[in-house]
Amino acid sequence: MKAEFETYLKSLQATDVVLGRANKIFELYGQLIDGFDARGIFASEDINKEKKREWRSLFFFTDEYILEAKNFVSETDLDITFVIRSVDYMRMQFKDYEPGQPTTSESRFVVKGYLISELDFELRASEDNCERLWQICRKILMQNWAEEPEVVDNVRKPDTKGGVKK
Repeated sequence: MKAEFETYLKSLQATDVVLGRANKIFELYGQLIDGFDARGIFASEDINKEKKREWRSLFFFTDEYILEAKNFVSETDLDITFVIRSVDYMRMQFKDYEPGQPTTSESRFVVKGYLISELDFELRASEDNCERLWQICRKILMQNWAEEPEVVDNVRKPDTKGGVKK
């Protein structure tokens, strides 16, 4: 796994177990995808009532794919989906968080959305991780907003090169 990804996870107080699982997931994707070159990482997480971090999903982002490992600390449940021009809807929920401003222990940011493939996604962040999620929204999700699709008989017609037909 890239050193910058490990640094990011350590900034979230990831234990050796969490780092080991993240590295294993990264290696599995590397074995599966020729030329695997993740350009981003995001750990979807939340803080529970006992003030402990609960790890949910681990996301890697390439130029072509969003890769999600659900419940990555305890399971190996991998998703891969095409991302180019595929984001169709996003809902953002902010709690005690304003982009670009200092976060607090109560800061939360949740992003839910859909891709044109009708897959849904949910990314959760707490505390300082909120700003990273904001940057993922700006630099990856919004840059891959789907174009208006051609609709025939209430069915979207996908473009074979990614995105949808003009």
